[in-house]
Amino acid sequence: MAIPVSWQRGIFFSFAILIFILFLTVYLRWNDHNVLTGADPYYHYRKADEILNHEISDIDYLRNPPDGIPYNKNFYHYFTAYSYKLVPFLSLEEYMAYLPLIFSLISVIIAYKIGKIFNVYSGIFAAFFVAATPIIVERTNKTFADTDSLILLFTLLLIYLYIKFFVTKKMIYLCFLGFFLFI
Repeated sequence: MAIPVSWQRGIFFSFAILIFILFLTVYLRWNDHNVLTGADPYYHYRKADEILNHEISDIDYLRNPPDGIPYNKNFYHYFTAYSYKLVPFLSLEEYMAYLPLIFSLISVIIAYKIGKIFNVYSGIFAAFFVAATPIIVERTNKTFADTDSLILLFTLLLIYLYIKFFVTKKMIYLCFLGFFLFI
């Protein structure tokens, strides 16, 4: 069965707009810094570095010295440390500088997929909303390696899986939803 020409044009049009939105995402989040910006990104960098060097302790003495604060294990620190091992050609600091940008690009694609469940125009609007909303851009820009970009990614992924389960009633979406909700 052949796809009608009007649908082919619509698919090409939406794909071209999505590519433009992805470039817009990178453009809005790009800055000239090559080091982390802010105190929180350096805290996450320090914890990921401690995990890589097997120096993680139960008490963080650099916070509230000299007594320290108990360190609660954080998924973001472990994810950053172990995913860094996949890209050995970058330093950990460079890797963490680009990580929010990668999470933002994936979030834009997931937002597009969420909106596209309803129609293509909703997908384009949702992707543009995630790509260009100032509060999201500010907290997910390059070199600001805080947990905000990962939280945005997981939130959109959970919403997508829930809607897909609700629409299709396939258990695979519910299983993935439970897995990512657990993480």
